[in-house]
Amino acid sequence: MEGRNVDHIAWTVRGHLMKCPACKKSVPGTHEYCDYCGSELSAASPLPAKSRGIQSIGKKPIIFGLAAAVCIILVGYFILLQLPAPSTNLPTAVPTQLPTPPVVAKSDISTGAPVPSPALNSGSRALTPTVAPRLFGQRVQNDHSEAATGGFAAKVDYATGTHPYAVTAADLNGDGRTDLVVANTLGNTVSVLLNNGSGTFAPKVDYPTGTGPVWVTAADVNGDSRPDLAVANQNSNSVSVLLNKGNGTFAPKVDYPTGKGSDSVAVADLNRDGHPDLAVTNPNSNTLSVLLNNGDGSFAPKADYPTGTFPDSVAVADFNSDGHPDLAVANWLGNSLSVLLNNGKGTFTAKVDYPTGDLPLSVTAADLNADGRPDLAVGNANGNTVSVLLNNGNGTFASKVDYATGANPLSIAVADFDGDSRPDLALANQGSSTVSVLLSNGKGALIPKVDYGTGSAPSSVAAADLNGDGRPDLAVANTNSNTVSVLLNNSNQRPW
Repeated sequence: MEGRNVDHIAWTVRGHLMKCPACKKSVPGTHEYCDYCGSELSAASPLPAKSRGIQSIGKKPIIFGLAAAVCIILVGYFILLQLPAPSTNLPTAVPTQLPTPPVVAKSDISTGAPVPSPALNSGSRALTPTVAPRLFGQRVQNDHSEAATGGFAAKVDYATGTHPYAVTAADLNGDGRTDLVVANTLGNTVSVLLNNGSGTFAPKVDYPTGTGPVWVTAADVNGDSRPDLAVANQNSNSVSVLLNKGNGTFAPKVDYPTGKGSDSVAVADLNRDGHPDLAVTNPNSNTLSVLLNNGDGSFAPKADYPTGTFPDSVAVADFNSDGHPDLAVANWLGNSLSVLLNNGKGTFTAKVDYPTGDLPLSVTAADLNADGRPDLAVGNANGNTVSVLLNNGNGTFASKVDYATGANPLSIAVADFDGDSRPDLALANQGSSTVSVLLSNGKGALIPKVDYGTGSAPSSVAAADLNGDGRPDLAVANTNSNTVSVLLNNSNQRPW
């Protein structure tokens, strides 16, 4: 019976039940005889659909379900066909550094206005701030956001005459290379060292001067486009002029009387006639001598102007912006600086004095604060300082500001050593046998000094491009070692 029930259910599912005509029982329609009474089922009739019980979920509902499932599968497949193909440009490695957080804009304290954030390089995985490249040799402005250095290589020494006390630089033979001239105080000569073209120099050639030459400068005084030499002779109270022959050699000297103890000489067109004139300091007479050019490289008799006590150095610049070159004189024993303004014809007003440091021996003029007006820098031999006096704009000067140098600075030179378009200073320190380099911050102030070794007892320094790389180098006259030291500039200019 249990077996029949299973068979009965299986058949019922297939939908083949018949009703036995004898006992009225439902039996599988495929049997010939009734499972209950044994009667023949040939005359049996199928049961009506509503009487089939479980058979009511037979053929049609199953077909409908299967059809629905097929529809769902087809719709799903159609949807999958519409999706974009997966990208093949997948990253091959996971970034090891996360992007940096965005830079938050700060506010300017003085105005409260927002300060723009630094530009970001979106092409960099780490989003680092972009910085414009600074190429060595390009003279572009350096804003000091990166540390610039007016650095110099170790000195190379060249022999001079006896007791070299002053040095200047100029292209003496017209080959486009800067040569050197040294005044030898005890040798009564000037030594000319021609440039080999790489910042090295040929052996010296000496030319006689007056007695006790302590200063030399180079300028074209006779209008032939060749730099000549003017030498201040302390012991003979004169200035010697040596005209250039055009090949770096010089004609014999011609001497012109000055005041007593002539100690320095500057060359400039003081009367605006197109010919460079001479200005000479005379320490033993407390005067400045002006010698006007006759137009052919010879000079008229001197005219003297009072200075402070023991004038030792002179600088030329237009201090009051009237188009006429004025004079500034460092007074060694007066601890002062005398300024003499030009009347416009090569004559000068009475001096105006400004305090300096202790025993000022040298002075130079340059626009140190970028306002278009020449300022003054004074080396103080006993104060071991350099005094900076900023121009007020009318030919007068503000009070000095002092900066430390080496021991006993005797000479001062100005040039842009670090390529930031700002004039820097170099001072020869006789007491420490060094040269101090003080870089400008562009606002009239100086960065603390950096010292470089020289020969023994340096007394003078000149700045010029000696090896043709576009950077100013240093030449230093060493009194006790009878040499001139050359220090080539190896700064990280942006060149700058």
